Amino acid sequence: ARAALHQCLQDENLEGVPLLICANKQDLPNSLPRKSIITQLKLQSYFQKKKDLREYHVAPTVATTGAGLYQAMEQLRRMISSKIEVGKEKLEESENKCHPPTANQKVHPILCN
Repeated sequence: ARAALHQCLQDENLEGVPLLICANKQDLPNSLPRKSIITQLKLQSYFQKKKDLREYHVAPTVATTGAGLYQAMEQLRRMISSKIEVGKEKLEESENKCHPPTANQKVHPILCN
C-alpha cells in the first residue's frame, strides 16, 4: 500500500492535491491507530524528503456505522477550501503584476483584465 500511495503522490497531475486517508475498521480490536498508519505509510518522511507541502489527514472511520466519515469529509472540505484560497491569492498576485500587452501579445482574460 505504501509503495502504491507514494507512486500516486508522484503523479504530476496530483501535485499539491490534498490527501485524505480513511483508516477504516477502527471498531476492530487489531486496527492500527492513526499515528501508526502515518508511520507505516511513511507519510511525514515522504513529504519532507520530496519537499511536498500538500496537506494530508488520516481519519479514523467505521464504514458500517458511518463513524468518522462526516468528520473525514469535513476535513477534506477544509483542505480543499484552503487550497482554493491559496490559488485565489496567487491569481490576485499575478493580476497585480500584469502589464499592458504589446501589440503581438495575447492576454489570458482570467490572469489579466
